[in-house]
Amino acid sequence: MRNIAHLKYTYKDWFSGTDELAARVDSILLVGLQEQLDTDFEYLKKLLNLPETLLLPTDDVLSHRTPPQFDRSLSPLSVHNLLQWYSEDIHFYDYCVQLRATAA
Repeated sequence: MRNIAHLKYTYKDWFSGTDELAARVDSILLVGLQEQLDTDFEYLKKLLNLPETLLLPTDDVLSHRTPPQFDRSLSPLSVHNLLQWYSEDIHFYDYCVQLRATAA
């Protein structure tokens, strides 16, 4: 994981933890979620006064979507290893989701 450029950094590289994030909560504009990307993007456009014509890509290649025929399954060992590697990130993410819920 440390050798994969887009995976080797964790939230801990950007924040010391949830305490730091809590101290900076007033400077958070949006906690966006991948699962709600389209809705969150529209909301962000309004917050930033961006043009309505600005759109996310819809093309599968430009959107970097994994083709549906690709196997996305993970072995139990893979799941275990990922949960260990990202344990602090998962905690941080859960905290961010809580922040999002309280801001709504």
